[in-house]
Amino acid sequence: MWVKKEINSSLERLNQKKVYGVLLHNTKDLCGVHGNAIYDALLELKENNLISKIGVSIYSPDELDEVIPKFKIDIVQSPFNVFDTRLQNSGWMEELHNMNIKIHTRSTFLQGLLLMQEEKIPSKFSKWKSLFNSWNEEIANKNITKMEACLQFACSFKEIDRVIFGVDNLKQFKEVIGYDFLNDLNNLTSFSSTDESLINPSNWNIL
Repeated sequence: MWVKKEINSSLERLNQKKVYGVLLHNTKDLCGVHGNAIYDALLELKENNLISKIGVSIYSPDELDEVIPKFKIDIVQSPFNVFDTRLQNSGWMEELHNMNIKIHTRSTFLQGLLLMQEEKIPSKFSKWKSLFNSWNEEIANKNITKMEACLQFACSFKEIDRVIFGVDNLKQFKEVIGYDFLNDLNNLTSFSSTDESLINPSNWNIL
């Protein structure tokens, strides 16, 4: 099975005997004709103590409707930020938490869009100008940076176990390192949008 071959190859390259988790980045692989074979291979690797957890990375909570009832999943990685709260609104955040499935969120800064100065936001996003204006007003009223606001929002949900984010430069890296994750939250407003043309970056190239 190619799954075992790839994991063993990765362990060899990483010079590790075990990895924390393996996430499938396309849930269609699990829901397709080879889904059971893929899962069984991952389960065998887990039983052999080569991986600790089996997970899936999703683009939309709808994907969980088919995956969760079929397979015992340990981790779900999902986009989540002040504009994209689908995981919460769908009810899946609470459901996963109640099932003791670890929740890892990504797209904390929405590919950096939430950190941009207003005048630097590409014109193709002008359709959502009022939403960005509200976001900027919130930041000004709270007297915090956009990065702090994004991190505070994601970290304010007890159901979320890990918050994943990327940085574009050394300045951002230092700001994240210096951020006090235990500080008081500012009761940030959610600017939740259901428009996937905005909240799903894979759709940005067609704007």
